[in-house]
Amino acid sequence: EGDPHRQLGDVITNVLAGEHVMMVGPAGTGKSTIAEQTADALGLAYYSISLSPQTPASQILGYMQAEGEYVRTLFREAYEHGGLFHFDEIDNAHPSVLAVVNAALANGSMAFPDGMVKRHDDFRVIASANTYGRGANRAYVGRQAIDAATLDRFTIETIEIDEALEDALCRSTGLESEQVDRVLQFVRKLRRNAEKKNLNVILSPRATVGMCRLLEAGRSWEAAVEA
Repeated sequence: EGDPHRQLGDVITNVLAGEHVMMVGPAGTGKSTIAEQTADALGLAYYSISLSPQTPASQILGYMQAEGEYVRTLFREAYEHGGLFHFDEIDNAHPSVLAVVNAALANGSMAFPDGMVKRHDDFRVIASANTYGRGANRAYVGRQAIDAATLDRFTIETIEIDEALEDALCRSTGLESEQVDRVLQFVRKLRRNAEKKNLNVILSPRATVGMCRLLEAGRSWEAAVEA
């Protein structure tokens, strides 16, 4: 319903085919929204975690307390009871932490701190990343290389900017149509120039929507451009 990303159907199809999907694209292209909408479309519970180099394996697998009680995680809930689990910013995690879920992505059971657990038939994983797992680049300097064994578990889907969705999001801000057209023309011209010259900048739909919000709130054109 509404204005979904034009590649939402591709991601849903991949998941229906039984694949775990890694979406790769620039910041602000709607990858997290696609993951959540995929779960909604398939009637699956949705779980998500944003990864960083400091994310420990225990935040994924859980851990045993000193009293002997197992502390569950969102990943355990999805794995044992079914659901779509979203690894957001997967290329920001330490590769050794990601390696602990390799068995979960490929096998029918997995070892958790409290014992072996069978994978639910409705367990699916979607990951989102700004790079293809080869390490940092000029735009995403903090990204980690992803172990080849982990990458091998995923079908890769490159997510591009959906200009029709960008247009709809800008118009939903309430800004008058002529001003929305001006913003879209301005930002997209900058975007094309940046891509043509391979500049180290990101001009995602967040830029267009942000400008529209500022203008609707009463900021001047010059102030919105500067922001």
